[in-house]
Parts: sequence; C-alpha cells; structure tokens
Amino acid sequence: MKKILFGLTLVAAVSVTNVNAQGQGVATGTTPVSAVSAKAPVISFAAEKHEFGVVPQGTPVTYVFTFKNTGAVPLVLSSVSPSCGCTTPEWPKDAIAPNATAKITVTYNAAAVGPFTKTINVVSNASVPQTVLTIQGEVKPATTANQAADPKTAPVQTTVPKKS
Repeated sequence: MKKILFGLTLVAAVSVTNVNAQGQGVATGTTPVSAVSAKAPVISFAAEKHEFGVVPQGTPVTYVFTFKNTGAVPLVLSSVSPSCGCTTPEWPKDAIAPNATAKITVTYNAAAVGPFTKTINVVSNASVPQTVLTIQGEVKPATTANQAADPKTAPVQTTVPKKS
C-alpha cells in the first residue's frame, strides 16, 4: 500500500511541476512558444509544387521555386535535400533579409522513362521549420524522328536486294 501511495504522489508531483513550467515559461528559464514564433522568420513560397508535363528522356528539366522571407528577422536555409540523386537543388547559403526574395533552383535529370514525383525537403529557421517542395511529370522515350535528326543516334538502315 505504501508503494502505491508513493507512486501516486510521485505522479501528481511531476504533473504539477510540468503544468507549472508550461504556464510560467520565463520563470523556468525557457521562452514561451508564442514569443519564439513572433521573432522567427516566415518562409512564403509562390508555389510549392510544379508540374513539368511530358519530358523527353535524357533532357534535364529545371524549375525555380521563388520564396520570400515575410518575417521580421533573417531567414537561413540550413539544408535543401532532394528525395533522390536524380534531382539537384541549388539554394542561397547566405541569410535572406526580412522582406527579401530568393530562389531554389531544382533540376531533374529525366533519365528514367515513366511518371515521376520528386520531393525536396527545405529546412530553415522559419516559424515552420520544414517545407516540402514537389516536382512531377512524365518522362517519355525520345521519338524516332528526333533520333533520325541526329546522325549519331540514327538507326542504321539496310536494304535487302529483291530476288527475281
């Protein structure tokens, strides 16, 4: 019985301490969440998704995602990671000032035939620290007409003499 009473007392003490710490914020040495959000930069993308449509195989395609820091303090992108090695992002390494606009350039290599959906995870010091950008489309094989225009890839044509 003493163990049960001790356990209940311990749980109650931890609960009271936790509730008190959340309500006090500054008194416990932490900053309340609302104060952190008010000072954080805000990343606002013009679009978070781009549809390439049909892409010829072997022809890399590029899209530029434009964003703005609509917060009151500088925005820093700590990482911009694609979902696979077939997608290459380029992004600003320097801080983006409040109300400034910047770009993330994404290139997809279009090597594999078929539909594709690729994501790019953007991590920053913004009030919402992660944003996922998406590119999609469908890679189709190059046409025979395109191959015939290039002598290096044109098919070899042979003629067979007719028997009389």
